Amino acid sequence: DGIFTADPKKDRNAKLIPLVTKDNFEEVKKSLSGSSVVDVTGGMMKIVSELMAIAEAGIESQIVNALTDGNVKRALMGEKFGTIIKK
Repeated sequence: DGIFTADPKKDRNAKLIPLVTKDNFEEVKKSLSGSSVVDVTGGMMKIVSELMAIAEAGIESQIVNALTDGNVKRALMGEKFGTIIKK
């Protein structure tokens, strides 16, 4: 659904982080960790770090849950939800 302050499956107090920028990235990194299972992507820390590098070039990205029906279409149609990553 996006980036959370903690694993929402394990912590019901986990909150969605709607926006990640260079101003709050250091704080957001505390919520991220490497993958706890075999993950060819390197986990969320690596993914978000790469997206932050892309943001520095002025390209905004968005993290959404692609398993939820309609979310990919909504994102492709320009709707802003989940976590937005920008400069």
